[in-house]
Amino acid sequence: MTNADRIVSLEKLAYNAWTACYVEQYGQWFLRADEGVTRRANSVFPFGAPPTSNLQDAVEHCIGFYKKRNILPRFQVTSASKPDGLDKSLEDLGFAFEMRTYMQTASIDRLLHFETTIKVEILTDSEPAWIHTYAEAGGFGKHSMKIREGIFRRIALKKAFALATTDEDGIGAGLGILEGDWLGLFGIETLPGQRRKGVATAVNHALASWGAQQGARGVYLQVEASNDSALKLYNKMGFKTEYHYWYRTLGLDTANDSP
Repeated sequence: MTNADRIVSLEKLAYNAWTACYVEQYGQWFLRADEGVTRRANSVFPFGAPPTSNLQDAVEHCIGFYKKRNILPRFQVTSASKPDGLDKSLEDLGFAFEMRTYMQTASIDRLLHFETTIKVEILTDSEPAWIHTYAEAGGFGKHSMKIREGIFRRIALKKAFALATTDEDGIGAGLGILEGDWLGLFGIETLPGQRRKGVATAVNHALASWGAQQGARGVYLQVEASNDSALKLYNKMGFKTEYHYWYRTLGLDTANDSP
């Protein structure tokens, strides 16, 4: 498998795990929209080539798609994005570079070594206690949470919601999504007052234990390049960077929300 093939295979896993409310297929570009909440769910995902050889026309089509929905036009880009030279073309058209993010992977066995004393419950759905903890820990408002809950409901793959508690109060949350023998870790959040106490490690371990029981052998996650504390944690847990992706965004000065 070439490096480009590896990138595409992992990107497809992440794409399938985080489903936007609306997706328009445009050749082998997929235009995702979900009221502007999370960049992933509101950006063009270029699996392959658009339906026209005129790249500027293709980009203009995408700009119109997002402007009609009052969302910033945005592309999620990797070194394997098609057509070749897409990133430079977007830059030339005024799309600003935004949010370098690492795709990291590890053997699930590595995560199983990190047992902790923190209690973590595995839920089959996003129950109110999980939602409350996730929202508070991540600092997500009501509108953002409404859209995120829609994303959670649309996940067609097998999934697990991890809730870390102390004295029955939620202190951390995370989501595991299984496809084939891969477990994706998403939304690992810890309450501000509980950080650097092993909560995230406990949540990751609990989700890995669940994933291993379902037959997962590998784990992947996405972490912003600027998140030093998360990078240190995942390095300790055995994660290695496979590649990075970034966003190209038009009108970036008004951008908000999370990746």
